[in-house]
Amino acid sequence: MKFSSNKSRCGQQARQSNSFRKYGSACIEMAIVLPVMFLITLGTLETCEGIFLTQKIKIAAAEGARSAVLREGSFASVEAAVGSYLDARGVTYENISNVVSVTPDPEQASVLDPITVTVTIPTAENFRMPTTFYWFWTGSELSAEVVLFKEYVAIDTN
Repeated sequence: MKFSSNKSRCGQQARQSNSFRKYGSACIEMAIVLPVMFLITLGTLETCEGIFLTQKIKIAAAEGARSAVLREGSFASVEAAVGSYLDARGVTYENISNVVSVTPDPEQASVLDPITVTVTIPTAENFRMPTTFYWFWTGSELSAEVVLFKEYVAIDTN
C-alpha cells in the first residue's frame, strides 16, 4: 500500500512540474512578443504623425498658393498665409522666409501664369518623440508643392 501512495505522489509531482512548464513557456513567449509589439505600436504612431505633418504642410502650401494667385497677391501675403496656418496647427519652424518659396514672384506674374508655392519643414522639431529613435525621420525635411494659375478677372468695359 505504501507503494501505491508513492505512485500517486509521483503523478502529482509530474502534473505540477508540467503546469510550471506552461507558465515558463508563457513568460518566454511574452518576453519575445511584448518588445516586438511595442516597437510595432511606436512605429505606427510615428508613421501616422509623419503623415499628419505632411498633410499639414500640403494644406499650408495650398493656402499660400491661394493667396499668391490673387490679383493683389504678393510674397508677403503668401508668407502670412502659410505662417498663420502653420502657427495655428502647432508646426515649429525657425523663420518663415526659410520655409516658403514662391516661383515666380506673384507681383511680377502675368495673368494665368502658373505659380508654384513650396513649403519645407524640418522634422526634428515637429515630432513628439525624439526622432533619433526613428532613423527614417532623422535629419530630414518634409516639403509640399502646390501649383495654381494666376487668376484672371474679366474687366468690364461698359
